[in-house]
Parts: sequence; C-alpha cells; structure tokens
Amino acid sequence: MKILAKAVVFFMISTSPVASQDLGFSMLSALGASILTNGDELLTDAPEMLDEFLKSADQGETFASVEACLGALQTAVSAGTIATNILPFSSVATFEDRRGPVAKFRILFNGKKVHVEAFCNEEKLAATPLAWGNGSPRPEVTTRSSVDALVGMFLLLHAQGAFEDDLTAAVSDSYTKNEVETNISTIPDMMIGNPEAKVTVIEYASYTCPNCASFHTGTFKDLKKNYIDTDKINFVFREVYFDRYGLWASIIARCAGPGKFFDITDLIFESQSSWTSSGEPSTITDELRKIGRLANMNDEVLDACLNDSDNAQTLVAWYQEKAGADNIDSTPSFIINGKKYANMSFAEMSEIIDAEILRPE
Repeated sequence: MKILAKAVVFFMISTSPVASQDLGFSMLSALGASILTNGDELLTDAPEMLDEFLKSADQGETFASVEACLGALQTAVSAGTIATNILPFSSVATFEDRRGPVAKFRILFNGKKVHVEAFCNEEKLAATPLAWGNGSPRPEVTTRSSVDALVGMFLLLHAQGAFEDDLTAAVSDSYTKNEVETNISTIPDMMIGNPEAKVTVIEYASYTCPNCASFHTGTFKDLKKNYIDTDKINFVFREVYFDRYGLWASIIARCAGPGKFFDITDLIFESQSSWTSSGEPSTITDELRKIGRLANMNDEVLDACLNDSDNAQTLVAWYQEKAGADNIDSTPSFIINGKKYANMSFAEMSEIIDAEILRPE
C-alpha cells in the first residue's frame, strides 16, 4: 500500500480538474518533476512493497479498531483507483459479502502482476490471493485524460531508462527546492465555537469518506447544538485527502473563505452520495461547482480556486504535516484536548467532553 500512497500524492498535486486537457508549462513542469523525483522509487520498489502488503495482510495486520481497518481499506481503494487510472490492464473493484466490505485489486505495475481480495476481519486486515487469469475478452474502453496518459507514459519510460541522469537530477533538484519553499502557514485551520474554551475538538475527515458524511449529517448536528453554539468548545475541522476528489471538494469549501466554510462543508457531506456517484473527474467537478454556486461563487471565482496548483500543493503538504503529527490513520478521527479518538456516537463524545470541562485546571 505504500507504493500506491506515494502515487496518490504526486498525482493529486499535479492535476487540475479544470485544465486537465490543456496543460500550461508550469503545471507540466511540476508534473514531470514530481514523476521523475518519485519514479525510480515507485517502480523499483513496487514488487517488494506489494509483497510486503500481501505478507502483512496474510499475517493479519491488526489495527486499533474495526473503523481504523476499514479506513485503511478505503484509503487503499482510493489510492488504487487513481493508480489504475494511469496503469492500463489494471482495475479495482469493491463489493460486500459475508466478509463485509471487500476490495479486489488487479494491478499490472511495470510487469508485476498482483490479483488479490482485501477485507477486514474485525480489526485485522486480511487478503486472499487470486489467480491472474486472462481478464475480460472485451477491449478496454478508457476514459483517461491527457494528464493520466502523461503520468503513465512518464512512469514507464523512466523505468526503461528513457531519461538521462542529468535531466532527472536537474528536475529533481528543482522539485526539491519547491518542496522546501512550501509554506503551510498560509493554510488556516477552519474552526467554529469558542476559541477560548477549555475544550478543543479537532476532527480529521475526508469529504469522500461515507463515515464522515454520516457523522456530519447526524452526530455533528447534536454536537453543534449542545457544545459549539453554546460556546462550550472550540471545534476545528481538518481535511484528509485520500483522493483527488476530496482535495477538490476541500478547495471548493475553502474558496469562499472561513465565513462560509462550514456551510459549504455541510452541503458537500449532505450530497456526498450524489456528487461522488459518477466516478468521472469532469462530472464530479461539475457537481462540486454546483455546490460552490449555492454559496454565491461564480465560475470565475471557482475556476481561479480550482486552477491554483500552488495552493493545492500547499494543502497536501499541510494535510501531511498535521495528520502525521497526530498519527491519523482513519477517518473520521478526533483529537480532544490532545488525545486521539476513533469515530464515536454523540453520547460517547459528550461524555468525554463533559469530563474535560469538569477537569480541574
């Protein structure tokens, strides 16, 4: 899974949902630099990392909770979906049976074939290897954009030694410099409630996470009524980017500024099943635009936000630092006065918050 996670990062920060068919020089440079910087490791280490994943699944890697395991499985599906969009003859499918949610990965990565079903057996991740087979006899009908094709071309050509070492080094140095200069202090925490409250609740959530949508359409309303609107807590929302669609939703939510952020976030979660249903980048972008228009943003404003690749890269760097510092491994996750908790009911959260309020200074 590490191999897919790395692929997600460089793919998300280099892809524009608006101009994906008309790459500007700066975006093309960033895309090429990112691929060249990570290409060697991605392609050389792929078999080893995939074997490592299969071994850990066979051995029953144990998570802190069922929710954490399912969150890891969701992350793998999101990563795999993006990876298969740039890797021909590969696919990811999801379904549910007596084992619960199951993800079937069929990946051809630089000659390495992996076909496996992954699922959670309570808190343990499990995997069932499958024969590769001959796949479907029907020709593949692809909807890959020029960006997707470009990523795949760069990866495979780089693996075959098509790029000279001096070119790779030069572009990598440029990309490393850009990474160092990323200033995440420009990304504000989005918060509501009382900043001076004794209790601070930080939520880490992905806009494409069904459990997060369930929390926000249910538990969060009770939390807001009883604790946020009464100034008993300070509530901070931090986005997690499992996929590019979640990143795009975050960009839309932040586009109108802090004053409208939580209203737009409510709309995004309430209509999650609708705007994520097609799975097509262009359709998802159109649906997110509709949500933005409900917040009185016009197309010019939305285009400016969605095309700001520097801001997108900074958001990803911000997410990685914040989530890494708090050891976030599933969504939704909560940090309540410095202590991490998994998803929970309103009654459970209320008990924790009340105890913190009553705790002596």
